Amino acid sequence: MALTSVIVSESVTELGSGAFQDCGSLQTMTLGKEVTELPDSLFKNCLSLIGVTFEGNITSIGISTFDGCRSLTSFTIPDTVTAIGDTAFGHCVSLAKITVTGNDAWITAIANGSNIGSDIGCFANGYTEYGNSIYFEFADAVTKEATLLGSDGFGLSEDEYNTSGIDYYNGSGTTGEATWTLENNILTITGNGDMGDAKWISEKYNYGYSITSVSVGKGVTGISMGAFQNTRVQSVTLPDTITSIGDGAFVDCVLLKSITIPESVTSIGQAAFSGCVSLTSVDIPKNVSTVGVAAFVNCFTLADLSLSEGMNNLGEQAFSNCYRLESVNFPDSLNTAGAGVFERCYSLETANLGSSLTRIGDNMFVDCSKLENVIIPATVTSIGTDAFEYPFYDTDGVLLTSASDIAGHGYTLKEVEEGISGYVITSTPTPTPTPSDGGNTTVIIVVAVIAVALIGVLAYFFVVRKGAKKA
Repeated sequence: MALTSVIVSESVTELGSGAFQDCGSLQTMTLGKEVTELPDSLFKNCLSLIGVTFEGNITSIGISTFDGCRSLTSFTIPDTVTAIGDTAFGHCVSLAKITVTGNDAWITAIANGSNIGSDIGCFANGYTEYGNSIYFEFADAVTKEATLLGSDGFGLSEDEYNTSGIDYYNGSGTTGEATWTLENNILTITGNGDMGDAKWISEKYNYGYSITSVSVGKGVTGISMGAFQNTRVQSVTLPDTITSIGDGAFVDCVLLKSITIPESVTSIGQAAFSGCVSLTSVDIPKNVSTVGVAAFVNCFTLADLSLSEGMNNLGEQAFSNCYRLESVNFPDSLNTAGAGVFERCYSLETANLGSSLTRIGDNMFVDCSKLENVIIPATVTSIGTDAFEYPFYDTDGVLLTSASDIAGHGYTLKEVEEGISGYVITSTPTPTPTPSDGGNTTVIIVVAVIAVALIGVLAYFFVVRKGAKKA
């Protein structure tokens, strides 16, 4: 069972360093009033953490306490805090707002990025590596005006935060066979043909930090490799002339919540949407035959996934670390799925593997501890190492070890004996007829009809001739 919420009771006075480190599914935490210090690496790499409630007076935040909390969008620093360690909020790529309630000296130190750890302090790698600009909301209005944009310049004005959350940069140019214009945070790309190497648009002059919306015009045929990576894009419009989405095209677009992939698309590249932590749903259209390696890895909030008929290949780890995903249905056309495709999908409860899959790859459903219902087609001839979290059993509780014995059944997670759980056969699905099966069925029916007719004729002659002899 995935750990999603923790309440620390009032009897607890101290937490150890790294106590909840790497708890990837942890979303909320409440700390009792006796806890006063947040030790080093306490929540490091808690990728799904969205909030912590303090009931007591927190006095210090340790080194790397929230480092790698990619889903954390805002944080309030209590007025009792007197020390924050190096990279306490490092790699918090979604962090956009800090509310500060401390004294003037402390506020000034935070705004100037000094005395809060080395170099640029506790937010190191939070904005330098991923382009974050953080709005600091101060309790004292006068102090806020004086210290909002510190010497490191990584704060935003209140108006900027309330309108767009980013600075404005405008520009225009050409890339490949397309023309681009960036105005008021909207990037418009027009033309006929390929975009070429468009990655530099988001890199030059901080343009990437200014892009919140992308509109690609009809005629453009492909989204190039890394085109919009690390931008603040929130919405994307793609035309029905796009045929491919390149490797890393939207990697680490942490504010992107949804995207409509047109039916003209035939391939989605490696890591195309990797790290899109706000993406909640995706519908992969029928003409996409291949989803690349790690295409949607680390899409922590992805809960709704639709795979259309026509797809035949899912790359390795295509949907690993999609913590909110609850069900998956393979189309009957899918015959190949790489290793770890749904690894660490902690909320996954049902999986229907279609009717054409031939191999279940290594670690395909490892750490999917909530997976209760599985349908494995009869076409499966090989099951990889650690493909599932639990073993398989027949209806009599006999352990099944070979793919030939496991394939062709539906399973439900049950307690086989005290302390031992496993997937037990609960159904044997009727195979979906293939075109060749349909042809064979037709032949059998025709032969049967002919046979019945022949029997009737023979019976008639037998009766007639027998009657004639008696007369």
